[in-house]
Order: sequence, then structure tokens, then C-alpha cells
Amino acid sequence: MSSMGSSPVRFVGRKRPVVAIVLVFVLGVAASGGLLVAGVLTAVGKMPTPATAHPLPAPARISLDGPGKWAIYLRNSDAPGSKGACTVATGEGTAVAVESPAGTVQSGDWFLAGTYRAEQAGDYLVGCRPVGGADAVGLAEPPDVRGFVGWLVGGILGSLVLLGVTIPAGLSLPLRRR
Repeated sequence: MSSMGSSPVRFVGRKRPVVAIVLVFVLGVAASGGLLVAGVLTAVGKMPTPATAHPLPAPARISLDGPGKWAIYLRNSDAPGSKGACTVATGEGTAVAVESPAGTVQSGDWFLAGTYRAEQAGDYLVGCRPVGGADAVGLAEPPDVRGFVGWLVGGILGSLVLLGVTIPAGLSLPLRRR
């Protein structure tokens, strides 16, 4: 009978450590989530908010310095009820077309009720029904929907790319046992 000395077994080569893979994956998910949240907050932070509020139900007389497109917001309104709740007329009483928003846009306590184009400087009367608890109307620049969608899509794509990099990086980490 021969006796062989016991020698420790050595693993040579690359193994994938579970802890390192999980750590890299968790860091990737956290960074991706942070990127997505940063994109959404940046987009939302760019949403216009009316600088002045005119109490409802009285029509608001708004003086504009020049032509341009304006957004009408209702404060503390319910989103579905605010669409189509407002009308606009020039100081002389000529009706101005108001476009209803395609979706729900909220900026703080303000909900987008519609947009209109002022063709010239002057006074405009903005009248709104006090729907869903709305207590005031305000004007602001129209929201930059394309910019909002760009930040949102950019945050999602950036998150996917970051995950696509961190997962293979985690799987390629070496583990050496002695």
C-alpha cells in the first residue's frame, strides 16, 4: 500500500465570484436608477410655472408685450377636467383659438388646460370654468414636451447602456483561490 501525501488542491484560472457579480450588478442598477431619476427631475424642473395667479371665476385680463404662444394653467384642478375649460379673447372681444393638450401636463399644483397663440401685443381675456377645485388661472410659456421626452428617453437608454456594461464587467471579474 502506498501512501500519498496530501497536497492542497489549487484552482488555477478565472472563476466568477458571486459576491463581486452581485456587487457590480447592484451598483449598476443604483447608478442606472440615479441616471433615470436625474433625467426625469431635470425634465420636470424645466416645466414652466405661472408667475402670477388670477383668482377664478372672474376672467383674467392679461397684457402681453408681443406675439407668442402661451400656455394656460389651472391651479389645484383635476387633470381631466382642466382640458377645454378655458377660453381666450382679445381685448376687443375677438375669440382666440385654444388648443387642448394631448396629455396631462402638471407643473407643481398647476395643470395645463390649453395653449393659444397671441398674434399681437395687447390685452387678452382668459376665462376658465373652476373645474375640479381649480381656484386660479395662470399663464406661462408652453411646456417643452420634446425636451421632456428627450430627457426621459435619454435616462432610460443611459440606464440600459450602463447595465449592459456593468453586467459583463461583473461576469468577467477574476477570482483566485489559493
